[in-house]
Amino acid sequence: DNKKRAKKKQPLKPRLQKPVIISHGMLKGLKGGDVKMSKSDPNSAVFVDDADKDVARKIKKAFCEFGNADNNPVLDYATRIIMPWAGPLLVHRSEEEGGDITYTETEALIQDFKEEKVHPKDLKAAVATGLGSLLQCVRDYFDNDTNGSKAVQEAVLKARVTR
Repeated sequence: DNKKRAKKKQPLKPRLQKPVIISHGMLKGLKGGDVKMSKSDPNSAVFVDDADKDVARKIKKAFCEFGNADNNPVLDYATRIIMPWAGPLLVHRSEEEGGDITYTETEALIQDFKEEKVHPKDLKAAVATGLGSLLQCVRDYFDNDTNGSKAVQEAVLKARVTR
C-alpha cells in the first residue's frame, strides 16, 4: 500500500512498530502433570505483562517436585527461557546446602536438580528473579514508549483470559 502511495507522491501511511516476540518451544503449565498452559487459567502461566509480585506468586505455587527434572515447569522456564535469553542463572542457597551457585550450562542445572543438590524453593526464587528481569524491558516499553505501546498493551490484555 505504501509503495503505491510513494509512486503517486502521496503521504505515506504511518506504520505501528511491530512488537518483538521471544519464541521458544511449548512450555509446561505451571501446575505440573499433564496440565497445559491455558489463557483461561491465569495461574498456569507467566504473562509478559505480569508484575514482579505476580510472577513470584505464580512461580512459588508452581509444581516443582524435588529431584524431578522430567516434568518440571520451573526447570523448564529456567533452561528454555531464562538461561538462553538472560545468561547464567544464580541460585542462592544456604551455606549448609553449599552456598550460592551460578549455572552457565543447562545440563549442569538439570543434573544438580536430579541429584537433589538444588532445592525447589531455591530454584523457584532464582526463576522468579530471572523472569522479572527479562520482563522488565516489556514493562518499560509499556510504561515509557509513546509509539503505539498503549495499543499493543490493550491488545495483550484483551488476549489474556478467554473464560
